[in-house]
Amino acid sequence: MLTNLKDVDVKTLAEVYDKHNEDSFISLYLNFADTHIIKKRKQACRAALKFKKNMLVNFDKTMESIEEYLRTEQREQGQHGVIIFASHVNSFFKAYKPPVSVESQLVVDTSPYIKPLMQLLDEYES
Repeated sequence: MLTNLKDVDVKTLAEVYDKHNEDSFISLYLNFADTHIIKKRKQACRAALKFKKNMLVNFDKTMESIEEYLRTEQREQGQHGVIIFASHVNSFFKAYKPPVSVESQLVVDTSPYIKPLMQLLDEYES
């Protein structure tokens, strides 16, 4: 389900993390005009995780969820992109509709990467 950015609960997102301190969360900031980043970053992340089997399995399953969402979710008219925070192993998936275009990036970390989100909210509320 797509949530408007103005309805994001930043405090809750900031408190989400992997209990085992593993890089299990994928944060995707996607500009629909720049979707090639997914394939490129997916390859780089898989290469970096190739010796960490559990993390690689989680990465692949999380990416499957994200890619399925992008294939099946109806885009709203005028929607320029999407922000997704997801982790298969942590049963976590949140998708947000930014009010403006975002710079495409895909980050794997122990928690959702919310710095760009915070900057966007700052600009949006100003």
